[in-house]
Amino acid sequence: MKIFLKKYLPYILTDAGQLSTGEKLRSGLAAFGGILLVAWISSYFVTGPGLPLMVGSMGASAALLFAASHSPLAQPWPLVGGNILSALVGVTVAKLTHDPVLGSALAVSLSVLLMLLTHSLHPPGGGLALIPLFGGPSVQSLGYEFVLLPTGLNVLVLLMAALLINNLLPSRRYPARP
Repeated sequence: MKIFLKKYLPYILTDAGQLSTGEKLRSGLAAFGGILLVAWISSYFVTGPGLPLMVGSMGASAALLFAASHSPLAQPWPLVGGNILSALVGVTVAKLTHDPVLGSALAVSLSVLLMLLTHSLHPPGGGLALIPLFGGPSVQSLGYEFVLLPTGLNVLVLLMAALLINNLLPSRRYPARP
């Protein structure tokens, strides 16, 4: 935990702290627009308890993308890879186990392991891995389709918004490295 905090906390704290008030407002508006689109897209595929879970997970991604865009956790590969791999793990675990306690532990731990092995650590992915277990019938009926629709589409929308908005702000460049 110490290594994680030492490596990533400075990015999160300094990135948002260096923004002007105007940039902070634009970041908030960008998050609003991104999540509005994500909620709208998700509502076509997921209903009931799955919808707020889906939007919540994407909201955590939006916070990283628009408030800490220089963080290694907010870069395109962690955003895309972390969410897609975690969705795959979540669906697989949901199909293999019906025990929510064991399923939760398996889904999160396996998604974290897979993100670490693929250098795609994106903490909201850990939450996303739980949605197939707790999202209710509308999510469970999607099966592996959940990985592409709504997850993949939502990630694409957030990535496009991050590329557009973060590169319009004078003090930002996104991704942090080409």
